Amino acid sequence: MKVLIFLNFLLFSLIESQPKDCEQRVLDIVLVVDSSGSIGASNFQLARDALAKMVNDLDISPTKCNVGIVNYSYLVESVSSLVGVDQEKRTLINKIKNLPYLDQATATGNALETANVIFNRFRRTLTPRVLVLFTDGFSNVGSDIYRAAQALKNSKVSIYSVGIGNGINRKELEDIAEKPVSTYVKLLSDYTDLLKSINEITIQTCKVPAFIVKKKTEILELNANEVKNVQLELESEELYNINLKSIKGNLEMSASWLLKNESIIQEGKLISKKEDGHFYTLKKPENSERLYLKFKGIENENVYELNVY
Repeated sequence: MKVLIFLNFLLFSLIESQPKDCEQRVLDIVLVVDSSGSIGASNFQLARDALAKMVNDLDISPTKCNVGIVNYSYLVESVSSLVGVDQEKRTLINKIKNLPYLDQATATGNALETANVIFNRFRRTLTPRVLVLFTDGFSNVGSDIYRAAQALKNSKVSIYSVGIGNGINRKELEDIAEKPVSTYVKLLSDYTDLLKSINEITIQTCKVPAFIVKKKTEILELNANEVKNVQLELESEELYNINLKSIKGNLEMSASWLLKNESIIQEGKLISKKEDGHFYTLKKPENSERLYLKFKGIENENVYELNVY
């Protein structure tokens, strides 16, 4: 049993060639769709088409990808939860095709609050929790959007902001989104551009890391070539130890850091490792706030215990 470690850049952006499908198959995602009056009925139909394509490309099942849907304007509709009969691809696509165009003001804060309720009713371990917001404007009524976004982040939900057209508030979208902004904010010219870009957005959401907790043992279960991305919010310690206990198979591992303010990813540098190859020590760079780890299965079945402290 061995772990191959590659301490290089974890690229969470889509720059060059893109995989044909999701990097991670296991995902809990809530799609929050602006249905306000500024969009117009024809553009909202393009939004429906884009979301239907996104859901069609995901591996929908109770053990893989679960999808929630929130449609909002002044009113907010919880269209689909993350559990139960909603988690059938045909059912989800039919619900998207029949989303009503609400044609009112833009209560984005209320929509984020509704999404948080959906997330808090359902939680899986080592599973990325992602909210994708599609909007052509900015919050102009209802609950405070920043407070609602922070509540989601406190629930370990990563927010991906998609702004469409000239009426958006870029700062608002960047402030509520996960960091780095270059990865988690997508600005598009119009709804035709959304339809063209939805594959890129789908693949990006499939790269979002799941949160792990320091000193808590997690079980990594990966098939051959399957990928799992995880992230740890850093504290004051300078050194971080990664303990991997092999139960079955082999893994590849890479590490990187998210730096504060700069919003860039820096490669992780190995300080030491034990001879058995399962214990690694990394030194935290100055001004870093997240540690990212990426694992890839080598054998047909790969099971490891992971503990970071």
